[in-house]
Amino acid sequence: MTTQEIAPQQGQAAFAIFGMLSGAWATSVLHVTTELGIADVLKDGPKTIAEIAAATETHAPSLTRLLRAANSLGLIVESAPGVYSMGPLTWNLCKDTPGSLRNFILFFGQDWSWSLWNELAYAIKTGGSAMRHAYGQSIWEFIDERPKDSTMLNRGINEFSSLINPSLIQSYDFSGFKSLVDIGGGYGNFLRLLAENDPSFNAILFERPAVIEEAKEVYAGTKLEKQFTLVPGSFFDALPEGADAYFYKFVLNDWGDEYAKQTLTACRRVIPAHGKLIIAEFLLVENADPISTLMSVVTFLGFEGGHGRTEEEFRTLLRDTGFTLTSITPTPSSLYIIEAIPS
Repeated sequence: MTTQEIAPQQGQAAFAIFGMLSGAWATSVLHVTTELGIADVLKDGPKTIAEIAAATETHAPSLTRLLRAANSLGLIVESAPGVYSMGPLTWNLCKDTPGSLRNFILFFGQDWSWSLWNELAYAIKTGGSAMRHAYGQSIWEFIDERPKDSTMLNRGINEFSSLINPSLIQSYDFSGFKSLVDIGGGYGNFLRLLAENDPSFNAILFERPAVIEEAKEVYAGTKLEKQFTLVPGSFFDALPEGADAYFYKFVLNDWGDEYAKQTLTACRRVIPAHGKLIIAEFLLVENADPISTLMSVVTFLGFEGGHGRTEEEFRTLLRDTGFTLTSITPTPSSLYIIEAIPS
């Protein structure tokens, strides 16, 4: 029996694989660091392990392990031995701070959300919904029965979108639209940017009824309230009529072609001849970045046949629903802006 010789550089391969395996551990460190509110403890200045442990009601020696890991990931900074302070990413973990991603992080750390990855093999083997296999419901049915999780998701999407939206405004000229329907637009923070730039702009937010109720609280009594029209409903059925533009962001890739065609067909029924359909999504391209390809897996797990799409797949989807793809614009955020017009 002979033993295959192992070259020294194979050690690099071992650690590359190990790095992938430990990705889940890094996620847990991020989630727990955020959940404990460590960033908020550090906002007023550097703190010792003992001070952070007292503020977070944790076991100091065990907390030391977590903070060392968080420091290695760049989430916080060890500014002196046993003393921790804010770093560039720490502000993203704080509550109610510009650029916060706290709700976004906490949502994806929920036990039920995290456990969907345990159903990946089932989904790959059968093509079935991991969410339905694990919980017997669609993700939206599941969320609607859990108001706390629903609010966390809505706030999390709002947080994430707030950081993405400026790159979309920078990359595509929205100034020619006097009205725009944001379909599945959360609390309407993309519309807010357009409305703030143009006092005559008509911002139309179309969302699930529960989200619209929360959005009403966001705009009640503000100077933007009169510019916003908040419309509850299902985007598989009827959409508001006659707007200059119809906008889907982080929506279509959540759904398989059957469902995507339903909402695009509903859009085609109401869009005027001069209207534009604008889609902001990840696009599967040659040498795609890991985020877009992993998002294709996430949508497949949690939604109804969701998946990333290539340019040709989007072109076909649009053609089949009465649209003609006119342009694709990359943005600094890794999203692409896909423009289409009624055929």
